[in-house]
Amino acid sequence: MPVFSRHVFALAGSVGVVLAGLAVTVTSQGGTLWGGASSGPAIGLSPPDFDLPVVANGQDSLSLSDTRGSVVVVEVFASWCKYCESASATLAEAARIRRRRDVRFIGVSLDEHPQEATRAALEWDLPYEVVHDDGTLTRGWNISALPTVIVIDSGGRVRHVLDEAPSPNRLERCLRSVGAAARVDSSELLGSKALPYRFTSVLGAFRAKY
Repeated sequence: MPVFSRHVFALAGSVGVVLAGLAVTVTSQGGTLWGGASSGPAIGLSPPDFDLPVVANGQDSLSLSDTRGSVVVVEVFASWCKYCESASATLAEAARIRRRRDVRFIGVSLDEHPQEATRAALEWDLPYEVVHDDGTLTRGWNISALPTVIVIDSGGRVRHVLDEAPSPNRLERCLRSVGAAARVDSSELLGSKALPYRFTSVLGAFRAKY
C-alpha cells in the first residue's frame, strides 16, 4: 500500500495530508513538518537503496544502486501538490541542460495510484524517470514534507536536502557544489525552451566564479 493517501483537510490556511496515520501540512513555503523533524535522509550519509516500479519515461524498475557514479537529484512529490509541480518544473529545466558531470534526475511519486504519477509526468512534461513509491522510500528516507528534493553526490552520499520547491539559483548552487555545474554556451541559449532557466544557471555560474 502507498504511504501517502489523498485525505486533504484544512489546517490554519494550509493543506494537510495523512501520512502513515500522521499529519503533514503543505504550505506556501513547501512542506511544513510535524514534530519539529526534518524531511529527508541524513546529510553526509548514503541513503537506503530502493527498487521501485517506473511509471513514466522508463521501463520496469529503478533502484538507487543503478545510478552509482552519477550525481542524483530526487524529488519526492504527489500529483495533487501544486508546490511539487513548481519544484518539478525547476528540475525539468535543470535536467535539460548539459552539465560538467553526469546527473540523474528522478521523480518519486507518493500518489495513491501509479496512474496519477504517470499523468502528472505527462502533464508536467518531465524528461526524467518517475517511479511510484510503495512506502519503502518514504519510510527509509524519512520523508515528512512535500516536496522534498535530495541531491546525492557521485560517491552516493546525501549532500543537500530541500523541503520546499527550490529556486533555479538554489538548485544550481547545490549542483555546482557536487561538480555538476551547467555547461551551456551562448548558441544553446538562443531559441531554447529553457531560456529563462539557462540564463539563470549561466549567470549563477559566472557570479560563483567571479
